[in-house]
Amino acid sequence: MKTKDIGNVMYGLSLLLGHEPDTVNTWYPPYLDVGIQTSNIRVTRNDVLNNILTNCRVGDDFSLIYNDATKKKVDPNYLDDFLVVDPTNEAKYVATKHDCDDFAKILLGKTLEWDSDLCIGTVTVLTNPDNTDGSGVGCHMLCAYVDVDNNLMALEPQTDKFIKFPTGWEVMNMNF
Repeated sequence: MKTKDIGNVMYGLSLLLGHEPDTVNTWYPPYLDVGIQTSNIRVTRNDVLNNILTNCRVGDDFSLIYNDATKKKVDPNYLDDFLVVDPTNEAKYVATKHDCDDFAKILLGKTLEWDSDLCIGTVTVLTNPDNTDGSGVGCHMLCAYVDVDNNLMALEPQTDKFIKFPTGWEVMNMNF
């Protein structure tokens, strides 16, 4: 067991014993202390890949990075508990300096700091790959996760909105 895990167990036990939270050292910053998902429904790399290939349009150079053997599927209500207290979406958007990729990576880092076993990562998509409306091909990065019903979902880190992948998007890469 890692030091931070032991600290969190001790923190939980101290609360059960009636100790005041401010007298206990906890590893997580206060805004991250919203609890750990107890569901342990697991998802593998092959599950994620099959979901992507079934439900998404993928680019010719599509890549999937999935570092662990399995991860926990995400309960959107559990994730929403975290998003309510996370300030990432309140940051100012600055084109080419603090834009979609920065928001996605920051939110992912904070989410994994909160619960490192969740099946959540970043995804880069082309939002208009065929340029059907003449507005140009758009590239966007956001967060992606697999929910408890095995749906591949997107999370827009600039607004904290949960969205189902639009059929017109082309997935370029995912990193879980």
